[in-house]
Amino acid sequence: MMVQPRNQAMRSPLENLSITPLELDQIATLSFRDELAIALHRAIVYKSLKPLFSVLMTEFCIVGTVLILVLPISLIVLRRFQQLLYAMPLLIVLLGVTLVAIAWMNVMLWKRGKHLKTFTQLMAQVQQYNRLVHRVHLIDHWKSSSNPCEDHAQSREEAIAALRLTRDNLIHALNTEKFYRMHANWMAHSDPITPLENNLTILMALGLHASIDEYSHLFNEILQINVNLHREMAKIGQ
Repeated sequence: MMVQPRNQAMRSPLENLSITPLELDQIATLSFRDELAIALHRAIVYKSLKPLFSVLMTEFCIVGTVLILVLPISLIVLRRFQQLLYAMPLLIVLLGVTLVAIAWMNVMLWKRGKHLKTFTQLMAQVQQYNRLVHRVHLIDHWKSSSNPCEDHAQSREEAIAALRLTRDNLIHALNTEKFYRMHANWMAHSDPITPLENNLTILMALGLHASIDEYSHLFNEILQINVNLHREMAKIGQ
């Protein structure tokens, strides 16, 4: 029987730990407007220029497309009635309308983004979780190359168990947020907190018994993600 290399055997369980963009899309079922609203909300709240630039470019493309369609038709009409004198004022008016339209779109997106605030917070926790999964991969690689004979199997399995529980909590929170967003009355007959509390208790027990090494250093951040999830679900349950 062929024996698998030690480092490959260690890395294989990580393959299904990350929460992929495809999974997020399938769970969230967001519209194009919702995605723009979330990007704008993240840009303002987290002071990030990249999502803001993306939103503004999208808006300019939408409004620009409308202008490309409207402006030539307007010029043809003016020429037909020999009123090209009004071409420049027309252009100024159209530019003014464009700026007003973009401002109005941003106000509407900001209001929608506030409605999706919980989802935005959950997305931040998903990103942090995926970074922790990547860190386990880096630790695996470092240990397999620097200390190939040293055994960290138990602490690694405890870290992976904690990540799996955190993944379950994240999926539960994302599904809960979606149902609340789509069916506001659904929360009156549900309990979004208990499943998280049960897993949080298990995670705290794992953290108390974890060995002191590179893998155990992840537990504080894993617990923080779960505490943040608990707080967001508590807000939904209010």
